[in-house]
Amino acid sequence: MKNNKIYAVLFLSFLLYPGFISYPQESNLAKFKFLIGEWVGIGGGSISGKGGGGSIFKYDLDSNVIVRENYAQYPAQNDNPEYIHRDLMVIYYQLSKPKAIYFDNEKHVINYNIEFSDNKVIFTSEEVKGIPQFRLTYEGEGDNKMKLYFDIAPPNAPGKFGSYLTAEMHKK
Repeated sequence: MKNNKIYAVLFLSFLLYPGFISYPQESNLAKFKFLIGEWVGIGGGSISGKGGGGSIFKYDLDSNVIVRENYAQYPAQNDNPEYIHRDLMVIYYQLSKPKAIYFDNEKHVINYNIEFSDNKVIFTSEEVKGIPQFRLTYEGEGDNKMKLYFDIAPPNAPGKFGSYLTAEMHKK
């Protein structure tokens, strides 16, 4: 019985802690609609080499978030062994602002702010001192085609992005 009281107090303290307060959000995921579906692509860059991959964008949690599952496969090239990159990103709204959080098999965790421009959605990582900054752009080209751009800014020059890789993607 004593343990139950301790658990109840701990549970209530978590609920009352400001970091755990739930903020209802107006979810405006309609701007991301062109991303929804299964995509395959080819592309690469001077550092990554040429490769192929794919993404699945789908609504989840009663259409309150979008989940992107992604992979890129690079064959053995330039004395580098074959490599498969996998990642997961969740797109959501927080305090009426679009955000995303990203995880990959290289142990990266990236928080993105999101902007829209014409037929583009632009994910820009938060500036963190001593860490490279990342920018991921999807540019829609009709219903079944889009371009992907992934840019990196050096740790000592946030906002000064250089191209890392580009890809052409087609809806499956």
